[in-house]
Amino acid sequence: MSITLRNNKWQAYVTNKGKRYRKSFTSHNEAQLWEAQVRLAITHNLPVPTEQRDTERINKWTLQTTIRAVENLYWKGSKSELNLMHTCNAIMRFYGHGKNISTFTTEDIHNYVNDLKGNGRSNGTVNRHLAALRKILKHAVSINALEEMPEMPKLKEASHRLKWFTKDQEDSIINTMRGRGLDELADMAIMSIDTGMRASELLKFDPVLQPIGKHGHGLYIPDRKNGDSLLVPATKRVQQIVNKGGFKHNVKYYRRAWESIRQELKLDGCVWHTFRHTCCSRLVQGGMDIRKVQQWMGHRNISTTMLYAHLAPNSLMTGIEILEA
Repeated sequence: MSITLRNNKWQAYVTNKGKRYRKSFTSHNEAQLWEAQVRLAITHNLPVPTEQRDTERINKWTLQTTIRAVENLYWKGSKSELNLMHTCNAIMRFYGHGKNISTFTTEDIHNYVNDLKGNGRSNGTVNRHLAALRKILKHAVSINALEEMPEMPKLKEASHRLKWFTKDQEDSIINTMRGRGLDELADMAIMSIDTGMRASELLKFDPVLQPIGKHGHGLYIPDRKNGDSLLVPATKRVQQIVNKGGFKHNVKYYRRAWESIRQELKLDGCVWHTFRHTCCSRLVQGGMDIRKVQQWMGHRNISTTMLYAHLAPNSLMTGIEILEA
């Protein structure tokens, strides 16, 4: 419907060629009359009677104040809160905290996309930034701080990103980290490779080794992305890292440190999540049952794990053994 009741006022809106005209009234009849006037003006190519906007109220909505409002309304307490805050900080660094939200244009969006791509960000990363920015701008439109949504492109992504590190690449990365005094970062990389933990999980796992069987030990990871918790077996080098104590720095420190290593080693197309891909790839290549790999990695859907199935050794040859038995 083009007339709706919002905050005890009747809001009428008409869209034409992507442009939205909107105004609020105290009565439904007034809203109907205004809607008819706008449609008549559009039909006869006449000036459209637009909403008288509250300039003083609109000017208080900067990029920063709008982001804070969106964070409190939608993102606070969510599993993606830290990542979204990091993304929003990047958005504010580019545009400036004080940019008036009412001034956003399609050109502004394209400039940000070009900047991200110019800094080597993948299309998937660009799309995630645009998704956050879209939420922010949609909120601005909903509170009449932005007249209309700019055009928001969606970049084509690869069907899947299956990059993983070889043992030689792993050694090079770990040695470079330790050579620069980034021992904690190196330990985090090892833990991601040997447990498959996501970046967010590295900062919230229980740092007490739990017994598994007679001689094994594992790490308890609460509240994983799929909503489950899991006791993940720990390799000897993971046990040694855990015995040192937890990681002491904040997310921003680790992000910056990893980005400097990534650029130094020219790891184009590789992100921290590549360490997790490496774990999954090695489990499959080692012959672990695909369902057990799914459980270990915490994949909600088996289709995600099946992306690695082609790595299984002699995966089709077992069919011959069955048929000739």
